[in-house]
Amino acid sequence: MGKRNPAGFNEYTERKIIILGGGTAGLITALMTRQKYPKTEIVIIKSEEIGIIGVGEGSTEHWRNFMDYCGLIKNEMIPKTDATIKIGIVVSNWNGDGKEYAHSVISQHNFSALSRLDLFKALHINSSKKFKTSPFFEEIYYKNLVPIDNNLQISNQFHFDTFKLNQYLLNLCELRGIKIVNATIVDSELDEDGNVKSVKDSTGKSYHAEFL
Repeated sequence: MGKRNPAGFNEYTERKIIILGGGTAGLITALMTRQKYPKTEIVIIKSEEIGIIGVGEGSTEHWRNFMDYCGLIKNEMIPKTDATIKIGIVVSNWNGDGKEYAHSVISQHNFSALSRLDLFKALHINSSKKFKTSPFFEEIYYKNLVPIDNNLQISNQFHFDTFKLNQYLLNLCELRGIKIVNATIVDSELDEDGNVKSVKDSTGKSYHAEFL
């Protein structure tokens, strides 16, 4: 846990920030920190020995906020990360009953001009008639179709190749002057207030910063 609200820390301060971990969360943190503090030294300590989790990765709608804030270009990101556009999620056996349902993440499933999802839920619960909770996505999913109308604008959510996404974000970090250090952290030193003062890697080398 780093120091909270370091005194006088702003974009003009010549101080140092260390971010532990080179997975998606660490790289996003580094890029957003660089955007906020363009003159501050930022270091990512990542372990090639540990690596990243390496599972399939998908974003929420907040990914677009991150892209806009850090100036990522969609048409550059998609081919470099093998991204696909997410328009919905199929949830299987959620209640242990063997059933599945499709959840849409796009706007084509509005139920009325008022977009009153609460009223639709009330109808769904209190009616014997089966209502589709995501009619647009359900239809194209179960028919194995893909919407092609303005496809790149249909959603701000994506599925990624995790390893390619990691490399893409890592390259952006390096291009923006963020230093990458390969080390496996094994210990930390705390100050009298319980904040992290420094960290130590497996070779015994210590790393100090104003914020870790």
